[in-house]
Amino acid sequence: MDSHGNSFLDETGERSDLNQYWFSQGTIGAFVDEIVDSRGSVALVSSPSVYFSLPQEVRSRSRVLDYDRQWDSDPGFVFYDFNAPVELPEDLRAAFDFVLVDPPFITREVWEKYAATTRFLLR
Repeated sequence: MDSHGNSFLDETGERSDLNQYWFSQGTIGAFVDEIVDSRGSVALVSSPSVYFSLPQEVRSRSRVLDYDRQWDSDPGFVFYDFNAPVELPEDLRAAFDFVLVDPPFITREVWEKYAATTRFLLR
């Protein structure tokens, strides 16, 4: 993958044990542009490559929900297990204008769980 200077892509390896693979730089750029234009609060579910590519002022109004605790020191990190799709802090309920999800598996069961999380998070 050619990271074109994206420090997240340069510094963060993918973890196949978590089925964790990053978007391409072009895809990340397209998502970042949409998020910046949205001007609202943002939840990035299982999408740390996008969250950590956001400008700081946008990250300050965003949260990254992820299973991988390597980012738990980041103020925007929220632990997320898709097997417990709505076991989230109550202050996140209906708190977001924009939700981006990147499920680790393409199965009906997993997508239904991510849909439940998205309904919980969206205003």
